[in-house]
Amino acid sequence: MRKTSDSNGLQDTAGKRLSIGIAQTRDFLPEEIGRMAQVDETATAVRAAMIDARIDSSADVHFVQIKCPLLTSDRIEAAHGRGRKTATTSAYGSMGYSRGASALGVAAALGEIKGDIGDEHILKQFDLFSFVASTSAGIELMHNVVIVMGNSGQSASPFVIGHAVMRDAIDPAAVIAALQSVGLEPQSRS
Repeated sequence: MRKTSDSNGLQDTAGKRLSIGIAQTRDFLPEEIGRMAQVDETATAVRAAMIDARIDSSADVHFVQIKCPLLTSDRIEAAHGRGRKTATTSAYGSMGYSRGASALGVAAALGEIKGDIGDEHILKQFDLFSFVASTSAGIELMHNVVIVMGNSGQSASPFVIGHAVMRDAIDPAAVIAALQSVGLEPQSRS
């Protein structure tokens, strides 16, 4: 993010500016975690958060943070008691499934995935992903909390947001691209 100003240091109010929207999914049944139900509900919540932020285009979304649930032994037993099978029987492994399904929900909502996806793709087909999703799983909830950050023409914020994808932990080209995505041009240090 960067604050925008003109040459006199005054706020430039033209153009799209940072806006943040929040939404959440319904509570999931244990057997829905890491499956298409979570993907679909997450996509719906991402679109609702975009409306909340008054972001009109998926191209203006630059970061989506999701907190999602994970399975516990009690949750797995409850599903099995109803004759349902969970995506995994490992509480630790369920973190990956929940995060993966949530990220695919973001990708689906923003049009980053073309074609159909199904349960068999979650944590299996690694060319399906989101460029803007960040997910974390926790025991304290049974639904997804979705925070969308992007730029809106209706925002009064003095800030804009952009992004770039890093190839690895020390990818200076991605850092420069992220700066350029918000109109900043890094100076040469030579």
